Amino acid sequence: RAARPVNWKSPKDVGALLFHELRLGEATGARRLHTAGGAGKGRKMCEFQTSSAALELLRSEHPLPAMIIAHRKLTATVALLWELLGKSERDRHRAPEPQLAEA
Repeated sequence: RAARPVNWKSPKDVGALLFHELRLGEATGARRLHTAGGAGKGRKMCEFQTSSAALELLRSEHPLPAMIIAHRKLTATVALLWELLGKSERDRHRAPEPQLAEA
């Protein structure tokens, strides 16, 4: 269980939880870093990869990466259903957000 709230839509939050707090990817070398600009003038910021491909590499180490992948798929499916139903963006945000089951 995370000691703080985690925004599952935020790659920064997901990366901090998986790689800093749970220390996943160290044994298998699955910790993939990429560098992004924006940390200030002339500075670069490093973030961990949290794409589905990167999470797939971590599935054998902990159940959380698989649950994050499932959450993303479910969220995308819900968004598609709202779109197909012709609901407005405002109506969509009134629906409850799918939650990850706690381990």
